[in-house]
Amino acid sequence: MLRLLKIYFCFQVFLVLNTVAFSQRDESKLEDSLLNLIKLQKAPIGAIENPKENLLRDYREEDILNYFLNEKIQFSRFYFQSKGGKETTSLHPDSLLSKHKEYVDDFIKRNVSPQKTPEQKFVIPAFKIINNSIQAMSKIDFYKRNRNHLLQILLAIAKLPDSKEKIELLFSYAHLSVRNDTYYIEMYKICDNAKRYAENIPDGFKRAQAYVLIGDFAYDYRILDYAITTYYLAGEAFDNCNISEKRKRYQQGLINRKLSYVFNQVHLTQASEKEEAYLDAAVRNFNESGNNEDMTITTLSSIAVKAYLWSTYRQYDYRDEIKENNRQNLLNLSHWYFAYKRREGMDVQTTYFGFYSIGEYLREKDMKVASLYFLYALPYAALTSSTSELFAILENIEYAYLQLGKDQLALDYGDLQLYLANQLNDKFEVCSSMLDKAFIFYKTRRYDSATKLINQVMFDTSLSNYFYPDYYNQLMETAAGLKYKIFDSLGITDSARKYEMYFVSYQTDHHRQLISLLEVESKSITDLLDRSTTKEIGGKEKLLKIRQDDIDFLHRENGLLDSISKLNVKHARDSLVQAVSLVKLKDSLRLADSVNNANQKANISKEGARKRGNIITLAIFSFLLLTTLFLINMVRIQKKRRKAENVSKREEIRRTKAEMKLLSTLAINHDLDKFIPQLHIFLKEASYGNKELLQEVVEGFKDYYGTTKQLGDSLVNTIKNEIAIARKSSLVYLYMVRSKATHNINTNFDGNSEIESLELPKNMITSFIANSIKHGTIGKESISIMVDVQKKANEYCFTIEDDGVGFHSLSLEDRPSDKGINLIINQVQNFNENYSNYKIQFSPEDVRNKLSNNGVIVTFKLIKV
Repeated sequence: MLRLLKIYFCFQVFLVLNTVAFSQRDESKLEDSLLNLIKLQKAPIGAIENPKENLLRDYREEDILNYFLNEKIQFSRFYFQSKGGKETTSLHPDSLLSKHKEYVDDFIKRNVSPQKTPEQKFVIPAFKIINNSIQAMSKIDFYKRNRNHLLQILLAIAKLPDSKEKIELLFSYAHLSVRNDTYYIEMYKICDNAKRYAENIPDGFKRAQAYVLIGDFAYDYRILDYAITTYYLAGEAFDNCNISEKRKRYQQGLINRKLSYVFNQVHLTQASEKEEAYLDAAVRNFNESGNNEDMTITTLSSIAVKAYLWSTYRQYDYRDEIKENNRQNLLNLSHWYFAYKRREGMDVQTTYFGFYSIGEYLREKDMKVASLYFLYALPYAALTSSTSELFAILENIEYAYLQLGKDQLALDYGDLQLYLANQLNDKFEVCSSMLDKAFIFYKTRRYDSATKLINQVMFDTSLSNYFYPDYYNQLMETAAGLKYKIFDSLGITDSARKYEMYFVSYQTDHHRQLISLLEVESKSITDLLDRSTTKEIGGKEKLLKIRQDDIDFLHRENGLLDSISKLNVKHARDSLVQAVSLVKLKDSLRLADSVNNANQKANISKEGARKRGNIITLAIFSFLLLTTLFLINMVRIQKKRRKAENVSKREEIRRTKAEMKLLSTLAINHDLDKFIPQLHIFLKEASYGNKELLQEVVEGFKDYYGTTKQLGDSLVNTIKNEIAIARKSSLVYLYMVRSKATHNINTNFDGNSEIESLELPKNMITSFIANSIKHGTIGKESISIMVDVQKKANEYCFTIEDDGVGFHSLSLEDRPSDKGINLIINQVQNFNENYSNYKIQFSPEDVRNKLSNNGVIVTFKLIKV
């Protein structure tokens, strides 16, 4: 029996080793064949655009994806190098996170320069004087800047000679003067003036540079249609100026890449297809200019866009043209990867795009492996000077961990992203990072935390002049989408429907924006063709000839494939003849085999008895082994079940606390949700009138939100804090109903520490006072609110009354909704179920008109158990 066990064990070891060796040989074979067929050169992507190098048609895209999936990545020397010069190979998430924090800190040190006096880059004295005036004005708060002084700066700029420097001063002025309420009117005027200045520049190359400058400005300030127009003008100007053909191709490549950035700002998949097309055009121009570095970076950037399109359309049986080109994109990526492994011509930006693209392709196949590639890409993103690339990779890591169920790691990388945005003082990315974090809270059902972050973003975007319309709409679209998901999950249908309408309207704006950009693009191309010279037409004919050559090459390639197919058929026929010969040979040997079989039967019968005994022994051993394994598994199952029950209990407690937090937030914020989306409209109206009122509105909202934020995640609040918050929030609610009424909030327990320290569900008293102000001040010049608390034996009797208009005097739309009362009732139920010292006695009937119909009275009791 022992010998049988040894033989069985050796056999299993042999199978495992053989399987591993086979898989290694198979992986090595795939890699070697890819390397041989690609014919790797020093320039890693040098042969991408040459269709003659596309010889890997036998490999499906799944083969390449599986290769990347199973590949053991050779870590870069940049990745695990510590400050002391030592290297570590730890892959523990905590060690990776701390290392990534170091990379982000290094990035911040390189990209955030200390405050210093602006450099005097202008030579002409008049330019210097105006530049100094602009710098001095930039240090003054936006709302305190003197409009007359700004107008004088603009007039002084207009008197300067037309030049690129004059346009730069104009754009510096624009940063000081543009207001949200007149944004597009002012921006188009500034761009028109800059374009007029550029047209008068005599030097063709400098004029082309000026057009690029205008396009960059329009892109930065999201005047995207103007950016497209001026980029096309710049391309035409470069083609007409007196520079070499290679320099022209290089400049055209840069312009194509900038045009791809324009379409990247339209958040639609159709726009990504345009982005991909312009990136491909940039690759061709860089290739013709001989600039391999830009060509490689742009190629990998294009592959990243294509990977996004592939993963998007994959869910919908992605379109044929994307499916057809996808295999070549993957092969190009493998081309880069083999070059990376051999350390040939790699730089940090190229390596970032390479790992990022592989991660994009693998995210739908295996998110865990995709997250590793994103982690590998992060150090290279941090070593570049591009904030957009670093933010993009942090967002992908955050999302990957969320999908993998590693919520805390997702939050950690969300905090790292928020930290980076704050250090760079990028207010848009700060709000965007907060919304990313809110999405994590939403996915983990922490609706209260998500709602707080979303509300903060909505307040911040509405109360500042930093967010121009496109940025503002983008943030509000994301916030509205999250609010819709939260309210829909909670079954609060009216709020969910409202935010769904906001979200749909923003999506409609994207489609309109894309249509507008395509129309501008078409017109720019038409105008360019109308202005084309004979020489340019000859160039177009040459490009058409190249295109025809490519088509002829594809026909020849298809003919070659047909020949190979016929050759394979002939080879199969020869193999069939050989098979028939083998059958005849087997017939001649069959007789000899029958004789040998007869002799073997005798030997087999002798061995039969011994083998049967061994089989019985093996069966008994197998039974005992299976029984032991069964018992071990039962013990493990019991342990897992007990562990799952404990986790379930902890999850139930956490969910209950989260629900209470959410109810306390909704109790005070459910009506703010109606007002926040229109807040910027109110501020716009106020800005046309009393500026002091506008400043008071801004400070009032900030003060109110700052106070509520300090309470954090507490489920309850003391009476003293409730009254303090109510007094601050009352100002906010007066703004909401646009009431000029005066108000007083009085209590009968000032200084009574016993009553002031009592705890109630957070925002309960605040909600009652808010209702009095919102609905009781309609048509009145003043309102008084009294909060009275009386102690009777083991209970405290609360009375909140006002001298407002009462329910009967209100129209139906002005009356308080049942939703606010129901939220408070739910809070009370949760409080009574989870707090053992006190119980609250409250019902909807406790909110009623006073007998005189002059005001509303609310009563409830806090009973000691």
